[in-house]
Amino acid sequence: MVPELAEYRPPTSLAPRIDYGSRPRMGTRTITANRGKVIQCGTDLSGIGSVQSPKPHGPSKPSSQTTKKLWTPTEVQNNCQTKVLSPRMPSDPKQPKRVTACDRCHSMKERCVYDLTSNTHSHPSCSRCTKLARPCTTSRQRPPVGRRRKPEAATIRPQPGQEFVWRTSSPPRHPPNQPPNFELHHQPTNHLLARRSSAEISLLHALFDKNRPTTEHNFMNCFILGPSFADAEIKGLATMLSAFPEATDALLSGMLACSGRFFALVGGPGPKGSVGEPIVVGKRLQEGEDLYRYSAKAVKELRERGGEMGNGRGGVMDLLLPMVLALGIITFDLLDSGMHAHGICRFALGLIGSSAEAVRADELDRHLLPLIHMDTLNCLVRRHIPLYRLRPVDVEGGVDRYIGRCVPLFSLLYEVCCVSWKLNTHANGRESMDEDYGELAKVEAAVRDWTPELSDEDVGAISLTPREIQVVNTQASVHKRAILLFLHRLRFPFGDEDDAAIYMAAPILDDIASLYPVQKGEQALVQFEYRLALPFLIAVAELQDPVQRTRALHLLDCIMWRRIYHNAARFLEGFISHIWESRDRGWKGHWVDLADDGPPFILF
Repeated sequence: MVPELAEYRPPTSLAPRIDYGSRPRMGTRTITANRGKVIQCGTDLSGIGSVQSPKPHGPSKPSSQTTKKLWTPTEVQNNCQTKVLSPRMPSDPKQPKRVTACDRCHSMKERCVYDLTSNTHSHPSCSRCTKLARPCTTSRQRPPVGRRRKPEAATIRPQPGQEFVWRTSSPPRHPPNQPPNFELHHQPTNHLLARRSSAEISLLHALFDKNRPTTEHNFMNCFILGPSFADAEIKGLATMLSAFPEATDALLSGMLACSGRFFALVGGPGPKGSVGEPIVVGKRLQEGEDLYRYSAKAVKELRERGGEMGNGRGGVMDLLLPMVLALGIITFDLLDSGMHAHGICRFALGLIGSSAEAVRADELDRHLLPLIHMDTLNCLVRRHIPLYRLRPVDVEGGVDRYIGRCVPLFSLLYEVCCVSWKLNTHANGRESMDEDYGELAKVEAAVRDWTPELSDEDVGAISLTPREIQVVNTQASVHKRAILLFLHRLRFPFGDEDDAAIYMAAPILDDIASLYPVQKGEQALVQFEYRLALPFLIAVAELQDPVQRTRALHLLDCIMWRRIYHNAARFLEGFISHIWESRDRGWKGHWVDLADDGPPFILF
């Protein structure tokens, strides 16, 4: 039988029952009650809402306590506004608003709670600072609401001896599809760097600075033949930033990736100007994923521009921007992996294939020179046809800062690539072979007739040092003889006319060695890059003596400075060794036929 349950009576010591119909947030100045409720309010907020005494089951007893005054919601709001003030919302409109957490709680990542009953409005203190008897301060301010204002231009006076000075005036916008005026801009402007960190600005300073203590740590030397060409290179980079305001972030990202990678490899001036230490711009910026993030921005912009080009846009400026982006991406890849540079080059040149004949601007061809140079070299040694044929371009004084006097020669190299491809394709047709050898003879005659030496007029038109004149003449002469040796090997494979080939290769290597100091390995000091990888490869393919081969590999450390192009130099060394091993095994054929099936390599 189930026992009868007794009636439940709650104990009289229960805590007061809280009516949660009115639940204000901590720190607010008003307490809003539900409609039809009447609650009690005072300076003590420990009890939230209206407090009611428990109603025991049974007869009620008269309360001995004095009944407090009850207020309506309007009286509650008015009374609380005069007695309770939050430290977050000061009554003085001139006093800055406090943020949610004080400095100590923010640094400890702890919740900051203000004791409203024990604080004064002038010096509020959170519970943690009050307990520790520490001053409760807040130095951080709330960010302004709305769009960020553009920074106002401020006058920056150039410092003596400092080359890199940020301009303050905004560049004038050029008309659509018209080349910009390249005489207007010399340095990047302030508004381009408004949102860049101090570490990024330091990298840009290092990139544009041509007056470093040693030429070893000068980024600009990777793209010029001598110091006389540095101003034109800096001017060109700064102009690109001003000419494409819609792509400034992508262009700067490409420059930051190249600068960060370069100085992480070679080092630079430290905090006190000491040479040989890494540039102090932040460890993550040089060693981590930030450099790849910068490069990815440039790659994304290049792809988007490529899509626009495919939709029919083909003005001068539409063609020029992808080329500039590609140069930055290629440079970063050569400093990093060295595996994708030629593919990126071909992609960029392919964008102008359909519209290049419609827009043949000299300014475009000048910026295409590095890309055409890379594509032509790598197509030549693989028996491919380049995507773009360089037409004769008028450069200042007849000397380009990248390939010197070799601009007309690279127009002939396109013909050499076509003849080499035809000889490989028509290898089984006798009549076609005779026609191809006839074209080969014409190209060879044109190369022999080309005069690479600087004339007195060219020397007077530009201010070159005696060292730069020697470099320009040697570079052109070495390329001319190397192309003649290449044409010789197209006629005669290994095993035929080897003595003549060795006789032609020896002076090429001697002239190349005369331009570099006697150093080897990653510690070799390379002042400037003279773009001699192609002549070097053509000449060393003829070497059979082990001592000469070892000496040639030491020279490779300078031609492709192994300290910064470690992967590219290693790839080229592997392909050269592949040629030597094939020849030592008795292979009879053209060494260019080994490129497609041999180890990967890149020429630039």
